[in-house]
Amino acid sequence: SSAASDVYKRQDYNRAEICFDSITDKAGFAARTDEVRIAAAESFLSAGEMLQAMRCFSLCSDESKSNICRIYITQGENLLQNFEIESAYKCFNGAKNNCSDDALADLLQKINSAWESAGQRAMEAGKYEIATECYSMSDGFSPDEVIAERDAARYENCLLYTSPSPRDSTSS
Repeated sequence: SSAASDVYKRQDYNRAEICFDSITDKAGFAARTDEVRIAAAESFLSAGEMLQAMRCFSLCSDESKSNICRIYITQGENLLQNFEIESAYKCFNGAKNNCSDDALADLLQKINSAWESAGQRAMEAGKYEIATECYSMSDGFSPDEVIAERDAARYENCLLYTSPSPRDSTSS
């Protein structure tokens, strides 16, 4: 998997995934694969390459979601230190999307607190437009809206699996 790690560093995802696929002994390998993907994603996040990071994270197993959530929230908080609003929003959204239902309320409180704190710092620095933007960003992380959004997605997915197929109908 060190070959795959080196390939990821060069941003050749398809070749890295081929390296992963070529391993015949899969026992215990999934966790190591996620470690490599997460390390690559963290490098991309640090370099400001959000799309590449998101791609690496999206390939990780569900067992890594809490770790991915933690990485996204930390990066989002770091970005807010420099008022990098759009990138911070993307990180917080990534955290939200990878967070388990039972940890969601705490996560949203942490995200909203980060937006509020950034808004206060911007006000103190006389950056009123940025402050307004920070304060308004927390609206997208309202617990009621996020839960409704998740419920709607689950309902839609449920319908996809339970809707009758045209082949199921009988004709006379």
